[in-house]
Amino acid sequence: MRALVAAVAALAGARLGEVAPAWPLAVAAAVLALACAMAGWRTAALAVVVGAAAAVLATRALGPLDEPVEEVEVEAVVTLVADPRSGDRSARVDVRLDGARYELHAYGGVASILGEARMGEQVVVRGRTSAARPSDLAWFRPRHVVGRIVAERVSRPLPAAGPIGVANDVRELLVTGAADLDRDERALFLGLTIGDDREQRDELRERFRAAGLGHLLVVSGQNVAFVLAVAGPGLRRLPPTSRAVAATGVLLFFVAVTRVEPSVSRAAVMAGLAIGADLVGRPASSLRLLATAVTALVLVDPLLAWSLAFQLSAAATLGIVVLERPIRSALPGPSWCTTPLSVTLAAQLGVAPLLVWTFGDVPSASLPANLLAGPVAGLVMVWGATAGIVAGAAPGPLASALHVPTRLGVGWIDGVARITTSWGLPTLGALELVVAIALGLGAARWRRRRSVRSGARRRLAQAGGLGQQLDGTEPLVE
Repeated sequence: MRALVAAVAALAGARLGEVAPAWPLAVAAAVLALACAMAGWRTAALAVVVGAAAAVLATRALGPLDEPVEEVEVEAVVTLVADPRSGDRSARVDVRLDGARYELHAYGGVASILGEARMGEQVVVRGRTSAARPSDLAWFRPRHVVGRIVAERVSRPLPAAGPIGVANDVRELLVTGAADLDRDERALFLGLTIGDDREQRDELRERFRAAGLGHLLVVSGQNVAFVLAVAGPGLRRLPPTSRAVAATGVLLFFVAVTRVEPSVSRAAVMAGLAIGADLVGRPASSLRLLATAVTALVLVDPLLAWSLAFQLSAAATLGIVVLERPIRSALPGPSWCTTPLSVTLAAQLGVAPLLVWTFGDVPSASLPANLLAGPVAGLVMVWGATAGIVAGAAPGPLASALHVPTRLGVGWIDGVARITTSWGLPTLGALELVVAIALGLGAARWRRRRSVRSGARRRLAQAGGLGQQLDGTEPLVE
């Protein structure tokens, strides 16, 4: 519970840092934390300390974003901190210049040159800086972007070295191996495996969002579990300390391959904490791992508190950790049916409040769609992490043959999205969501009470049968 309180305090403190002055807040928090500690309220003292630290760090991170950006001509070397996204004769990408981040825009022939660059590479840019528009602030803030640069000229990129360069090569292998897939198949495959959503058409995005499958278009936390599962046979051959080091290396490399996506970072930190806890012989609960991971990430990067992807990832995991077991115990049927259904329900309940708050409603098609598409999506992820890389280094016919399962898998997932959206199921607003949850809780409680009564009757009948055997009397069964 203490870890969960710290996580909530970190998120709240980071958001508070937007409006509160840093050092007066820190002084007041120190006094309050000392008072709580002296009174024996350790959890309250921890919450105050963590919240104040997050607020101060958030204030420092937000400071450069609030400073005015001068409109000046620049010609300098910039480093790409993401992959370019290309549009209709245009391209844009986040870059780092003199310690600050800008969104670099290019058009026409310059855009085609920029589109060849990759994360970690450097280019020489000549262009003009400008401040962010007010409408862009919510989009720029989680990415630490302070303004824009419109490029007039961009040099050819210099390849990145080290682990980032290797990560770029792995991504290129996956892209090359999937060349024979059509655009939607390739876009869905690359989105599922490495979070590359640059080729996804607006029609594809809208269809998946309407079906409640939008999370499948980008890499998510479950990819971390599948990558560790793929690496598992090799890792298990190592002694404990070497296995922990190797597993951590796999996690860090996968984070680099997927471009440090918030959901992957959250899952990787949770996995790393679990590895460390097992190594020292102190396994931790999933709830504690989640709370500790959220706290650590927010303290490292307080602006994650504004990231919707991070919020949804944490909320979905929290829903699974807290609600999956009670839901599963309340559902009738065999475990092969109730387990995936309970996981899906728990995750959907976890993210529902955020979705309603952000978008106004939740698609009710998401439950059947995720039940039908989720298991196949997992298979595509595993296949992409293994055969997809091999296909990138294989000759064309072999690469095409290796991607036959990919075609079947992404075809199934896209078909689920098409069919479930064609059903015309209603969306759930705040009121409908509350009613649905209340009905679900009522049904679960009724089933639990019925199960308890049935169990009591069976025990009474067994006790009566035992008494009959002992003294020959008839059992009294209600």
